[in-house]
Amino acid sequence: MATQSTRVAIYARTATQSQDSVYDGLARQERACRVYATAHGYVVAAEHVYCEVMPGTARAPHPGLDSAVAAIERGELAGIVTASPDRVSRDPARLAQIERAVRQAGGRLEYVQGGAPWFA
Repeated sequence: MATQSTRVAIYARTATQSQDSVYDGLARQERACRVYATAHGYVVAAEHVYCEVMPGTARAPHPGLDSAVAAIERGELAGIVTASPDRVSRDPARLAQIERAVRQAGGRLEYVQGGAPWFA
């Protein structure tokens, strides 16, 4: 069994409303996150794969993202892997708020591309 320090969530988000585009975009993001997690020695917690369809500028709620942060707070996960910072939020202030919440919970938020990981 994986230790808490190696278990991570995957968070994927798209704003596209077309059913085919939604599936394709979310599936690509999830695959990229799984490859990244494996390459970094992480285990993806099957119950913590979150895929959402909502605009990147939406403030809240983000049920999947909120659930992943809560799992870090409970000690179930070491962090969250997502495709890029804009999958978390396109609003720089909101992105910083989420990164801060993850750090304060004792976790890390890592991006497959487009940004440095935030570590606790």
